[in-house]
Amino acid sequence: MNLFITQAVRLFIPLAAGLLLAACGSEPPQTVPVTLNLALAAPNVLEPSGTVHLYTYNAYRGTGDLRHPLAQIEEKLTFDYGDGTLTHTFDYVPGSGEGFAVYVFLDTNGDGWLCTPTQRDEFAGFAVMDDEPAGEINLTIEMDAVCAGSDRFFPPPM
Repeated sequence: MNLFITQAVRLFIPLAAGLLLAACGSEPPQTVPVTLNLALAAPNVLEPSGTVHLYTYNAYRGTGDLRHPLAQIEEKLTFDYGDGTLTHTFDYVPGSGEGFAVYVFLDTNGDGWLCTPTQRDEFAGFAVMDDEPAGEINLTIEMDAVCAGSDRFFPPPM
């Protein structure tokens, strides 16, 4: 039995090393630059200021039973609210999903979170497009939904 295990290990190690080298040698996916221009409004906030938390998604990703909504393109990004406009450029892998969605919320107290049990006056907004992101995208998002996570906006209820 020991001889069998020794032979199996001798065959497995070169095979595993070959697979690892083949996986590391593949080309990185081709990306295209996308510029997102956002005009933000916070109509329920008297003097809007604070940190805008931005999330970009494919509206859907996967096929069949593995198809799911809101597949993240980028991790959470943060920007100063400033005058309510922001521009962000990112690399996108064409064909990686369907549609494009943007979720934002205004963090007015600087804690990094959308609302807490004791503070329920932070607002969020959402926009979705049928097309994949490409080139330059101009969106206007009204952050008027109190304490609403991205899943509250999309997919729409049936």
